[in-house]
Amino acid sequence: MKAAAWLLGSILAAFTLLFSLPSLARATQAGEGLASLQIIQPGDGAALTAPVAIRARRLGEGAARLWLELYGKDGRLLARRIVRLSGPDAAAGLVEEQLDFEIPAAAEQGWLRLVLQDSQLRFMAVDTLPLTLLREGQARAAPPEQDAPDISILQPKPGVQVSGGMLEVRGTVSSDVKLPLRVQLVDAAGRVVGQRLAGGETGGSSGQVVYTAQVPYTVRKATPVRLLVFEEGGELAQIKHLSSLELVLKP
Repeated sequence: MKAAAWLLGSILAAFTLLFSLPSLARATQAGEGLASLQIIQPGDGAALTAPVAIRARRLGEGAARLWLELYGKDGRLLARRIVRLSGPDAAAGLVEEQLDFEIPAAAEQGWLRLVLQDSQLRFMAVDTLPLTLLREGQARAAPPEQDAPDISILQPKPGVQVSGGMLEVRGTVSSDVKLPLRVQLVDAAGRVVGQRLAGGETGGSSGQVVYTAQVPYTVRKATPVRLLVFEEGGELAQIKHLSSLELVLKP
């Protein structure tokens, strides 16, 4: 059974990698400066035996650590791997890792969670995925995830300088993301210098959900910050999806 599950996972992995390379190039060009994570394997709702093969698209320059975590249905941690990134590895790329696990029951609902941090250990990106974990038996594959990040930031642009004590934030979210989103401005020391909840509505003929927020902030001098936009809560009572970018705030 495990050999058959491994073979199924290998075939799906090869198929996913073939189609993920051009998608990564398009996403990198379109989302330059945006930090995001997109789990592309396993797909949403897959049923898997150990080990779980993971592939993900990672966008964002200057990443320092990548956390890969697997949780059980009650929120207990089943597996964790921390990958330290430096040099060329700190740039955008494909994530290819595995997580092993053991469960007492024949099957259990679980969550896969990936977290990207920068050199100040601030969150850069988060993505999560529900899974069915199997102690043994026949694995069930699921289609790869969508090309676009679950949360995109359209405004402001990365690296801009903003003054006046108010920042306008706008972007789009996938249908998997529940509103409202939390928007935070975090400086290099980890202090939150501004935050606001962002609501949204379906925009135009595209059918995308567009979120907006006016975020008040307080700084005494020009301050580099990371803008975080994320979905809270869910079964793990943690951040489910997060994207970010860097900019400079002025009084």
